[in-house]
Amino acid sequence: MPLEIGVPEALQRAEKGQRLWYNNRQARSVGERMLDFVGAEYGVKYSWKGLCSSAMDSLRLVLYAQSMGLNEEFMAALGWRHFAKDRELADRTTLLEAAAEA
Repeated sequence: MPLEIGVPEALQRAEKGQRLWYNNRQARSVGERMLDFVGAEYGVKYSWKGLCSSAMDSLRLVLYAQSMGLNEEFMAALGWRHFAKDRELADRTTLLEAAAEA
């Protein structure tokens, strides 16, 4: 699976939020609380337990779904799996399930 160019090896498969807040525990705590608060307003419960992985293939599928007018449906299906169910964006099964749902 290809990884994004320039990502440090330690972050190629990192816990959620580590890429975003890169070892700044205070910023991470504030950021997670903010996203949890906003998510709760819409009935969304985030999970911070999973791993981040390459988003390259998922982004390719977003573009393909957009060409078919289904990008919102695909992103909703993929986002739910990644952010709430701890599924990795680079996992082919996850991508295929989201595409089938869209």
